[in-house]
Amino acid sequence: MRRLFDYRPPEGLDSSQLRPGQRLWIPFGRRRTVGILVEHRQQTSLPEHKIRRALELIDTAPVFDAHLFELLVWSADYYRYPVGEVLAAALPVALRKGRGSTPGKLRWRLTITGAQEASLAVSSRATRQHALLNVLRDTASPNGVNAATLDARLTDWRVAARTLIDRGFVEQIEHLPVAAEPVSGTRQAGPELSAPQQTAIDRIEANLGRFATLLLDGVTGSGKTEVYLRAIDTVLSQGRQALVLVPEIALTPQLTQRFASALRHRLPCCTPP
Repeated sequence: MRRLFDYRPPEGLDSSQLRPGQRLWIPFGRRRTVGILVEHRQQTSLPEHKIRRALELIDTAPVFDAHLFELLVWSADYYRYPVGEVLAAALPVALRKGRGSTPGKLRWRLTITGAQEASLAVSSRATRQHALLNVLRDTASPNGVNAATLDARLTDWRVAARTLIDRGFVEQIEHLPVAAEPVSGTRQAGPELSAPQQTAIDRIEANLGRFATLLLDGVTGSGKTEVYLRAIDTVLSQGRQALVLVPEIALTPQLTQRFASALRHRLPCCTPP
């Protein structure tokens, strides 16, 4: 659909806890589906009583970094394509279905219904279920209880857990690790250049500002990437842009990390004060 939809933040959250690129569970018609936060707004054209509330925040951090998210939104606008289709196409199938974005450890916790009704609703003869409920109630952590803790305190608790999950009294969640701190804007010093590397860089920089075709030929491990990094650094320092084409998609994560580390002082988001 070629439009965005307005929602209130989930109960207990405000806009300061939400960032573009995060996924939320939202009501859409009669369905419960995954939505992606695109922007914050203080006003809407919808009548007050028609603005529905998002159900739950899925991600503690956006599933797209700021640069990729900006590129995707720009692409949708430039090519006049629904932004929801563009964002969905950029997500793996599992994330489109609401799965956790970061591998985590499984934990168990009481649902709201379980905390309020389970003690009376579960038969007194179901001793293992009551024992599990008591442990989860005593812990009362929003992050739940991990399997190691339950193994240490209970025996054969997994069968009881499955029964309580089926009845809506317990839920199994993925506890995500704390996100890493953002990288600083300090430049990472590269290795000392060899004579052939310096010659290649000098030749490239001598042709900046005009059309030229240059071929850098070298065996694996000869330092070609460092030549690219130094040449791109010079181009960016002049206020120009550089485009890097990756020969193999599997190399993208490690190459992105290396470029970001070496050129972070040139990136708008990471420029040091």
